[in-house]
Amino acid sequence: MSSPDPSNHWRTIALRWAEIGAPLRPVPEDVKLVADEALAWTKNNGRAPRVLILGVTPELCRLDWPKGTSVCAVDQSPDMIRAVWPGDPAQVTTSNWLDVGSVHASGSFDIVVCDGGLHLLPYPDGQSQLSQVIAKLLTPKGLAIFRLFALPKVFESIAQVLAALANGKITDMNRLKLRMGMALQKDSTTGACLGDVWNCIAAVEPDLAALARRLGWRREHAEALVSYRDSSNRYYFSTPQAAIECLESSGQLRFVRTHLPSYPNPEQFPTIVWERL
Repeated sequence: MSSPDPSNHWRTIALRWAEIGAPLRPVPEDVKLVADEALAWTKNNGRAPRVLILGVTPELCRLDWPKGTSVCAVDQSPDMIRAVWPGDPAQVTTSNWLDVGSVHASGSFDIVVCDGGLHLLPYPDGQSQLSQVIAKLLTPKGLAIFRLFALPKVFESIAQVLAALANGKITDMNRLKLRMGMALQKDSTTGACLGDVWNCIAAVEPDLAALARRLGWRREHAEALVSYRDSSNRYYFSTPQAAIECLESSGQLRFVRTHLPSYPNPEQFPTIVWERL
């Protein structure tokens, strides 16, 4: 029996992108934090920035960047690029983030921004390697801006997540995915397999349409979980401090500040800013 094709996971997500929402996608408050950072950088440096987006987050593409800003993106999934990116396809390079340094020259960008993507890379090695890539791409005083999906301060068990689901205390599938993934993870180095997230939920709620009716969710929203079925992809959740240390590991990025949102569980969705030395 062949192993699952990891690209199928992103193909399925691309098809169901409209059903994915906050906090898996940024809200206006999150986007404004990035816009404010870009505007401050522009004022401090006397010119518009050159921006690289890791991923094809449409909210970042549509962001009100300072006049004259050039925007590029990089994503390894052609399906995501075709289905999600709202800008010119020529702006997007199809590449693994860790290989993008071979596409763009050193110092090509002033800002590298990523919304909820650091956990896609293995911890700590992949995330530390990304630090080296970003440091090469950024100009001195350039910024790396990441919104994280961080572990809660108090561990939550699988049983606790399922109990909250049964009692109608989980507001949507987006938060259910995150809570179950973090509950399944034994440690940041092994991460959580997305297929296991599906298995845990399907074991008690095999009929997603029925789950949607019971909780008052749209059926299509509940069925977005299908992208996790048989997926071998893993997410590697860590703490904000661990993320800071990984991106500082190259010795060329310095943590400068953290922005916390006003929505529930803000400590799990911080936007962290590093500066290129």
